[in-house]
Amino acid sequence: MADGSFRQGYPRQTLYFSAQQSATSAALTDADDDRPVLVSDIVTFTSEYRLLVFDGRVHTGSRYLTSGHPDVRALREDTDRSAVMDFADALLDAAADTLPSAVTVDVGWAVDADSGDEGFAVVEANMAWFSNIYACQPERALDVVMRAAGPTGDLSDRDRPFVRTVGSAVDPGATLDNVLPTVTWNHGRPRVQRRRTGRCQIPTTCPPRHSRPSSRSREDG
Repeated sequence: MADGSFRQGYPRQTLYFSAQQSATSAALTDADDDRPVLVSDIVTFTSEYRLLVFDGRVHTGSRYLTSGHPDVRALREDTDRSAVMDFADALLDAAADTLPSAVTVDVGWAVDADSGDEGFAVVEANMAWFSNIYACQPERALDVVMRAAGPTGDLSDRDRPFVRTVGSAVDPGATLDNVLPTVTWNHGRPRVQRRRTGRCQIPTTCPPRHSRPSSRSREDG
């Protein structure tokens, strides 16, 4: 940008086919055998939360949907805050080093109607300067946004791989190494969903929804 600032985001990938539901990979006629493909189970999110992550920890958060309808409430006031934070802690312990130091991560309680499995899962990750803060604490949200859209002189080595200059070319052979994996807790067992070809297995456990809060010192959320 003209003022020397930068914006963080995942390296863009070429879109080879539109998102779709398919029982087999046969429908992916435009993807070759070596092309990484994101896949996901079809689930219903009964609640969704926006988490603003700062240096690998949740800095502030807010609920924003319940059963698909707007339902905004500060995370620190939410009855499921402890369970959300337990899941977020486990997720960030496993994957924070694959994310920018300031980023938005949406999570939610997901139900798979076919298998009956349910548990917390990642909805998506986005640039902090792009995201609605809902009922997040404004001053804490500003910490995250300012880091994500700060001057290039303050850019850390950790964040440099996430910088994209305006008009930069997209590498059609780029990998999906920075795609956030999905880790869910289901019936007492951790479950890691493979969302891309190859490397995505993360050995971690996610506590049950109504477990006790961890002893970890946490932000106010």
